[in-house]
Amino acid sequence: LDSDKDWFEAIELPQRNRVVFKLDTGAQCNVIPVTIAEKSDLVIGPSSVRSLVCFDNKTIPVLGETTAEISTRKNIKSQLKFLIIKEGHQPILGRSACENLGFIRRILTVTNLNDPVLFDGIGCLNNYEYELDSVQNPIFKIHPPRRVPHSLRDSVKQELDQMVSNKIITPTNEPTPCVSPMVVVKQHGKIRICTDPSDSTDS
Repeated sequence: LDSDKDWFEAIELPQRNRVVFKLDTGAQCNVIPVTIAEKSDLVIGPSSVRSLVCFDNKTIPVLGETTAEISTRKNIKSQLKFLIIKEGHQPILGRSACENLGFIRRILTVTNLNDPVLFDGIGCLNNYEYELDSVQNPIFKIHPPRRVPHSLRDSVKQELDQMVSNKIITPTNEPTPCVSPMVVVKQHGKIRICTDPSDSTDS
């Protein structure tokens, strides 16, 4: 199991049947293959759900549904409903079950933004690597500059200078193979500078 990319958790079903589930916050339901349901002596009834749609738009027929009392390794017990599918698929715990069982927690706000261990300056994470999916061999373009309303030019210049000072952007006086269009957004009286890097991220 690749724990760097996916989360898994061992769950105990009836008949002391211990099963490794994938924690899928994008799933709206809990899923187990029919062989696991049979091994746990679960009663399978009809389901109003005919099929499941995966992230790649493939469909999986639903054979039925069942309810079972499960137990986590921290001895947290819960009654969960499972959709039953054919063998050959990974058992899944959906978002709601993951939250209720304490496997994930939704963080709405970060209050201590001045923590030097986490943040530096305007809020840059220290020692954090971000993986950006880009197109192989992209065709870069040099886009012409978009017009900035005269009434916003001073504010835009001030914001760009501030971004340079904060080391968010770096000025260049040399030709580059790609020039992304700059978009100026004014919201709640403040200027926000955006770019459109779709040339390097879209196929």
